[in-house]
Amino acid sequence: MQNDINNPYLQKSAALFETDATKMIIFKLSNLMSFLAGPLRSFMFAQIAVNQMLNKWIPPLRKYIPEMSAYWLMNRVQDIVDLRTKSSSNSIKRVDLLQLMIDASTNEDIQVNFLFLYMKIYFILIGSC
Repeated sequence: MQNDINNPYLQKSAALFETDATKMIIFKLSNLMSFLAGPLRSFMFAQIAVNQMLNKWIPPLRKYIPEMSAYWLMNRVQDIVDLRTKSSSNSIKRVDLLQLMIDASTNEDIQVNFLFLYMKIYFILIGSC
């Protein structure tokens, strides 16, 4: 169990869950004027994409444009998943939820309902901003 309150994983997780989407101006505007929901969502995604590109292409800007908590956590988890899938041939086998999900993963094509996926991502991002 993690007890270090200065651990960056705990800090980013806390920042991710402390944001109240109902207090965000974009959320309030989209509820007030539903015809603005689409453009506001597009604006929000564009802003996130620009922030990520600036952080990626101009590293000194990372001090001034912090990476969103959700993306920071996803990037760290992706690094861990990549490390574990590359070292899956090793004799060290971990017994945890992440390893079970990696073992259950498949390389076969999966049919995805993209509208459903986009809506889930939208609600996750609204909650994490």
